[in-house]
Amino acid sequence: MPPRALVATLAVALVPLGAGCGLGAGGDQDDVRAVVSSYLDAAAAGNGRLACAFYTDEMRRAATRRARRQDLRNCAAMLSTTVRYRLASLPGNLRTDVQDAIADRDEIDVKLDGENRARATFAMPHAALADVHATLVRTPDGWRIERLAN
Repeated sequence: MPPRALVATLAVALVPLGAGCGLGAGGDQDDVRAVVSSYLDAAAAGNGRLACAFYTDEMRRAATRRARRQDLRNCAAMLSTTVRYRLASLPGNLRTDVQDAIADRDEIDVKLDGENRARATFAMPHAALADVHATLVRTPDGWRIERLAN
């Protein structure tokens, strides 16, 4: 499986759940980083239900439409298999580097855009893989991923 296909899958699969209120030492930036990190962990582990919970409602609906075009039931079904399969298909050293990067919150760069929007970039290891960019919005339930791109 080509490394760029993994990036595209991670972009579709990856980003946020509830960290939320800006409390704690790093405030909103740490909250956004925690959401993106949790999303990446869930997607990489094949926990599609949890990964989809990090999406806004509209993003989840769009992911479900995409999943149905692939004969899958919903967002959770798509994220339960796709990222895990693509990770498993990478050569050993590259797979290990990607998994290590997913586990390292410091690999996620966060820029706040006002009080209710943020951009996060997950730096993929090796020049062959493009970074994943997420746009997050603050919702009543905390920060959620609104858009993913690479």
